[in-house]
Amino acid sequence: MYKTHGHWIVQVDFAYFKYNKKFYSIGFQYQDETCKINCMEAGELYWLSNPEDIYDFIDIFKKIAPMDYRLNRPKTRCYVSISKKYQGISNLSDDEFSKELYSIMMGAKNIIDKLINVIKQKGCLFYCV
Repeated sequence: MYKTHGHWIVQVDFAYFKYNKKFYSIGFQYQDETCKINCMEAGELYWLSNPEDIYDFIDIFKKIAPMDYRLNRPKTRCYVSISKKYQGISNLSDDEFSKELYSIMMGAKNIIDKLINVIKQKGCLFYCV
């Protein structure tokens, strides 16, 4: 369960990989008109994770991020993301919202594929790609 600060959250993990004997996930997240592409230590160990464990991926996210995305560095946990605000998406009808969010997620999938290709060059073994 994620802390949501009062807003519901959607997290879709696209891939899992192993790096330095730890498992990580790469995914897409929507919360309160903000979409994120993120990487974090996978599973229950996330809550015990350290920011230092994700430092090797910050430059990869920075390099791959489109110009209109913001880099979000780790603070207290093993988590890095890039994010973009989509003003007004929450005002759409349910049908239009779901179509728009799906379109945004498919665009994010293209960025995630680029991230995966670069991370594979570090020798990481991927699962569920």
